[in-house]
Amino acid sequence: MAKKVFAKNFKWNPLAQSIYDDMIQEAVTRLFELSGKTKEMANGKYSENYASFWIAHNAMLAFLKTWERQNKWCTVGDTEGGPKGDILGQAGAGIGTEHYLDFPA
Repeated sequence: MAKKVFAKNFKWNPLAQSIYDDMIQEAVTRLFELSGKTKEMANGKYSENYASFWIAHNAMLAFLKTWERQNKWCTVGDTEGGPKGDILGQAGAGIGTEHYLDFPA
């Protein structure tokens, strides 16, 4: 189900393609967590398959948006993996921190 959802909704997105395995894992995990709920949600109008599709879709979309938000400020070659990494790297190397260290007299 997760691969079908990815192929239908996210295959066009280059970022989603680069984190394909993580998105599939997130969808499968969420489907497992809500496996009992899908049976409860199924009724005459909506099937269990329909509920599973949307659970997987929402899990992948949330994972993708979270990934984009967390990596928004990362630069190419950043080894620390986040915006704090840049600050810590500069402080450790003494680059660009002079104006923070000098207090006015």
